[in-house]
Amino acid sequence: MSNQLLDEAELLLLKQWGEARLLEQSMERVRQKYAALFEQVVAAVTEAHPDLDSHKVFVTQFWSKGSVGFGRKAWPDGDTYNLPGFWLHNLRLEVLADEDEPAPAATVWIPPKAFKKIATDAAGVRQQLLVAAADLLTKDEYERHLRQDGGGRALLHFAMPPKREVLNLFKAGDGEGLVEWAVGQFDVMARFLPLMDRILGDPSARG
Repeated sequence: MSNQLLDEAELLLLKQWGEARLLEQSMERVRQKYAALFEQVVAAVTEAHPDLDSHKVFVTQFWSKGSVGFGRKAWPDGDTYNLPGFWLHNLRLEVLADEDEPAPAATVWIPPKAFKKIATDAAGVRQQLLVAAADLLTKDEYERHLRQDGGGRALLHFAMPPKREVLNLFKAGDGEGLVEWAVGQFDVMARFLPLMDRILGDPSARG
């Protein structure tokens, strides 16, 4: 007796292939609109912080959990997909819609490859950033934005809204609320830019 090539769910999908294709096309249009909002984020962040002249946007690609990040060309290279700098993670729609997936995250990050080119380690950089945070953020901002329980390899973690709130920002109106929120997250992290320049060895920041 031969094995069944298609399982029960796949057989049902095949019976409703036309409807499923329409749904597939609709989902792709939603992804395109979502990605377009993050292009607006890129434009706004680079206008407000022109020194952040390098960026990566992977908010809809299936090989990523959904990330957008900003750094500087003057900083050491990370790798193809992960530059040193300021990042928002776990933003792909499939991740936001699944309660079992990780929550949105905002981090300051230096990948291991870049650390090999600077004269310090992650623990030393993390301590410098934490000390600087007391001056760069007001007491209220420090308590609202900076997370002490981030864990992992990121250097700093910042508070992020829950998944449902991020999705609601996307669904509301023209999506401008999502853009404003994301730009605001990067505005806070960009305050650490001069310190990151010194840490990562930008010649213009030495002295």
